[in-house]
Amino acid sequence: METTDITVNDLIKSTSWEAIWKEMPQLYTQVADSEEGYKEVFTKLDSIIPEASDLVLFIKIFFDDEGKRGADFAAYNEECPGGYSMMASPWADILGLTLSRETFDQLSPAEIIAHCLYEMTWFGSSEEEIETFCEDTVSKLPDFETLDKEVDRLTLEETDEIVFKEKFDALMSEHGYTDFDLE
Repeated sequence: METTDITVNDLIKSTSWEAIWKEMPQLYTQVADSEEGYKEVFTKLDSIIPEASDLVLFIKIFFDDEGKRGADFAAYNEECPGGYSMMASPWADILGLTLSRETFDQLSPAEIIAHCLYEMTWFGSSEEEIETFCEDTVSKLPDFETLDKEVDRLTLEETDEIVFKEKFDALMSEHGYTDFDLE
């Protein structure tokens, strides 16, 4: 993947809030009433020192079956060609991301920052809120070693597929997971 020497932080320093806000409600209609909150986050970013990274930001624009525009936002490097989600990443890490050439060529700086702000605030409007959300989520995860042993006990030989699915669903629900589909 071809990269630029431009970081997310470079774009934040060189792009006005007005230009970014002009793009945000067009890209994400659900944020139209949240300008002050996003502006506050944007302002906080100015005081954060970016963390240098070997990750490259790639934003891919797509259109769904209904013709609605969407964006996949991920950071890549050689170790993870599938990409990392940046939703719960420290903001200094996101600021230090280098832009992919394709992202930089296809989107305006204001669009790139709008996508970044939306992604960065997915779990909260401050790093503290995001950290709390992540800690709460992790604390609800089951002990995977125990879960693996319990799933191994359930075999299709001991009962038919319907009973297995019911037991599996009950086991997953007991550990805080719902809506599992084995099909």
